[in-house]
Amino acid sequence: MKRDDYDKRRLWADQFLPQQKAILGQLLLREPIDEHLDKESSVDVFTSRDGVGRVGFSVSLRILEDRKGYAEKYGQSFTLRAHSRGPHLCETERCIMQSGGADLLLFCWAERTSEAITLWRLIDLQSFKQKAIAHLMRNCTREEWSTYEFDVYDLKKMDGLRIVRTKGNQFIAVDAAPYQLAASDDGDWILKNGKNWSLKNERKH
Repeated sequence: MKRDDYDKRRLWADQFLPQQKAILGQLLLREPIDEHLDKESSVDVFTSRDGVGRVGFSVSLRILEDRKGYAEKYGQSFTLRAHSRGPHLCETERCIMQSGGADLLLFCWAERTSEAITLWRLIDLQSFKQKAIAHLMRNCTREEWSTYEFDVYDLKKMDGLRIVRTKGNQFIAVDAAPYQLAASDDGDWILKNGKNWSLKNERKH
């Protein structure tokens, strides 16, 4: 990807950061269960998430432009760039996951002219990696990555994965349901004022 193209896409994506942070705040910030924590230790909130299995974790933010009906076609999935024919052959989400990566992924869609995120899913990446490591964590050198492509042989061993090819890149599309912790279309959320995602009913903690 050319630098100018990257800068334009980054500028567009950054406008949604306040919305992404607001979504995560409602999902991950918890008031103390014990009021004595507030009085005795000045603890106001915890960061936690049921199902993650730890307190304090990292989150990767992704937002894709909904072009050519991609959100309708792939909206039940999240994608990981697996191969690039551009200048940064090893800097893909798949390669980052090999060496660690974030615990969670907030995967979002928005239209180019929209001021609001139209669809989002919070994904447990650790759970995905535990299942996928045997099939998708193959080690390759930079030179090998210049010609390597995932094929059916790699993916047919694991349900819920498929290849999405574009002109310059190759993506793994993963069915979100087994790894999804929350989503804008799970029935708990509403888009207020056409811009801000909020829980319909405040959850009790």
